[in-house]
Amino acid sequence: MWKARNRYVFENFAGTPADILSQAIVAAKEWASAQEKKAKCSQKSPEQTSRALGTIARSDAAWSETTKNAGLGWTVTSLEQRTMLKKGIGFTPSALVTEGLALKEAVATCSSHGVKEAVFESDSSQLISAVNGDNPPLELYGIVEDIRIIASAFNDVVFGWISRKRNEEADLLAQNALRLYEQEVVVALMPPPN
Repeated sequence: MWKARNRYVFENFAGTPADILSQAIVAAKEWASAQEKKAKCSQKSPEQTSRALGTIARSDAAWSETTKNAGLGWTVTSLEQRTMLKKGIGFTPSALVTEGLALKEAVATCSSHGVKEAVFESDSSQLISAVNGDNPPLELYGIVEDIRIIASAFNDVVFGWISRKRNEEADLLAQNALRLYEQEVVVALMPPPN
């Protein structure tokens, strides 16, 4: 009905009630179909698909509660190559948000490299539950939606939890990124020599 109202207001088009109802039914079916596809993707476990999909991306984050700075680290491993990336950022509100940003970077990296099938793993069970569930925490809502939008371009995608021990490489990248970022901030804030 909202779309019909907007069309009437902005395009001066008044459709019949039957047309409006028909359009609403089509939109509802499209939405339901998209939800079924999302549910099918999230029901697979990483163990079931990692060998078949070939690309595994793992992400982690390091966060400083005192400075609110964060380090993001992620690895992308495919049959052809292994990529290790890191990034430092400031003004992050929580450790959970930084975990989400790290996963978003991993998904964006795979998307930009044309990967169409991937398993994304994180040691944050709360984050993985948010991405696979229907109601992410408010602080993660925008990040989770960004992840879902980017991931919608993939043919097959799985988000799974892994233990911290299996995620050591991404954790080391994140710790290093935070350390380097905070060193750069300190140098930038120091007064010039006289």
